[in-house]
Amino acid sequence: AQADLVQAGLLRNPQFSESRRCPDSSSGQTDAEYAISQNFLDLLIVPLRKKIAAAALERTKDSVAHAVVNLTADVTVAFYQAQAQQQLLGRLKLIVAVNQTAAELAQRQHDAGTTNDLDLANEQSIYAQSQLAVTRAQITLTADREKLNRLMGVWGDDTRWTIASQLPAIPEHEISVEHLESSAIRGRLDLAAKREDVEALGNALGLTEDFRYLATVNIGVDTEHNPDGQNVTGPTLDLELPIFDQGQARVAKLQSQYRQARRELIQMA
Repeated sequence: AQADLVQAGLLRNPQFSESRRCPDSSSGQTDAEYAISQNFLDLLIVPLRKKIAAAALERTKDSVAHAVVNLTADVTVAFYQAQAQQQLLGRLKLIVAVNQTAAELAQRQHDAGTTNDLDLANEQSIYAQSQLAVTRAQITLTADREKLNRLMGVWGDDTRWTIASQLPAIPEHEISVEHLESSAIRGRLDLAAKREDVEALGNALGLTEDFRYLATVNIGVDTEHNPDGQNVTGPTLDLELPIFDQGQARVAKLQSQYRQARRELIQMA
């Protein structure tokens, strides 16, 4: 996008032409003609082209920044999910230890004849269920860590990262939601990018409509060396006549794209 902005600020190169006409007899002399011309229209539309490219550059910046912010948010969410699952796994392991002790006690009581078969089966079932919960939590934690690895783009030894076993404390004060919606509308980078997209398309539409009949305006100097030795020099004007193509299709396309971009902006907001 930065390169496009630089390109938009450059004038087109001048055009040089040369023609030679040879006589039909050996006694004649060659007629030579030289011309150099420049598209004068460039002097008028370069500032407009730069304005369109500048809006496109800002849109690209906001789009990239929005992608970075989204990635940061995804990593943050995945991090806290993994940390919460790790903390849950630690709690479940404590429960397994407690249930294991209870099951062993119930087994000794059953062996001593102070408890029945149903109570023993219940304690053993609770212990087995807590072990199953630990296994499920370990599988979920493994999946959460792998998701975080992919988001952070790490592999190999870098996947051996560790995090604190406890989640941070809940903030004492809730975040204020006053003017939250208007702040989101102003601050979202994807909305900013779409607004700049609308601006760029609007500028492009205006430029196309203003200069649809003047695609090329070349102004230059032409000199001709006649066979009699005389040089003839004068200005030249080269215009493209808008007979068949008057820019109708270009204008219609930009109008549709401009309407589409505006409605997408409203939809996003």
